[in-house]
Amino acid sequence: MKKILVPTDFSDCSRNAFKAAMQIAVRTNAIIELVHVYDRPVIGFVDLNIDHKKNKKVLQKTQHAMKTMVETMRIENSVVNTHILADTPLTEILDQKKFKDVDLVVMGSQGSEGIRELFIGSNTEKVVRKSKVPILTLKEDVDIFDLKNIVVASNFYKELEGVFKQIDDFLNIFNPHFNLLKVVTPGNFETSHYSRKIMQGFADNFQMKDYSIHIYNDNSIEAGILNFAKDIEADAIVIATHGRKGIEHFINGSLAEDVVNHAITPVLSFKLKEGEKNDNVLFPML
Repeated sequence: MKKILVPTDFSDCSRNAFKAAMQIAVRTNAIIELVHVYDRPVIGFVDLNIDHKKNKKVLQKTQHAMKTMVETMRIENSVVNTHILADTPLTEILDQKKFKDVDLVVMGSQGSEGIRELFIGSNTEKVVRKSKVPILTLKEDVDIFDLKNIVVASNFYKELEGVFKQIDDFLNIFNPHFNLLKVVTPGNFETSHYSRKIMQGFADNFQMKDYSIHIYNDNSIEAGILNFAKDIEADAIVIATHGRKGIEHFINGSLAEDVVNHAITPVLSFKLKEGEKNDNVLFPML
């Protein structure tokens, strides 16, 4: 791992993400790219008519906040580059040339509920949907960030095997116990014998040594993942997403985004390759 991108708005949850990212960076010898994005103030309703006086004040205030955050929170042996970007949507940061080689995004999330979740969604959800690199999201402060007890929630079909390698090497830095989890709901029944067979095959394929297999029954897949993670006091939930967009996302939704939005436990999400399909899909909303 060479670079970790950390978006910040200087809120508590983004500070928590920065703190965790620094601990990861020290263990992996990665450089942190700390980024803040803001909208330049305009005069009236004309976007091109920038209020340069107000913009200068906003920029100075932002630069001070960024400097203070790094000076007060940076830990020894961590390398932090800072970036302040104007008029750049958070979801487009990774499209910029200087961030093309980022290996991981670590960001805070406040989540969203009810009608706000339906029509707006959190910024974190949007990044999870679009990003081609793994996203680690955190809501609460973690004094010592470690991944000793993690949940890998999936259907464990072939589409996962094609991309799991990109985070397997990262996870093994922490020498974790892998809790392989398949949630079975009333509407998506699968025999325990079949589930265990494909889950064992997955573990064998990645030569896992420290792991356990769990088949968990619940009313919904999201509830099962969240409840199981709480039951075992997991350090993180690992889950893949198809990154659906537009009308397909509106109709089918995204299990990964829902888990990111509602989980208190840190969530490491990563995107499945486009075009990969399963005829036999237990998690139809991944």
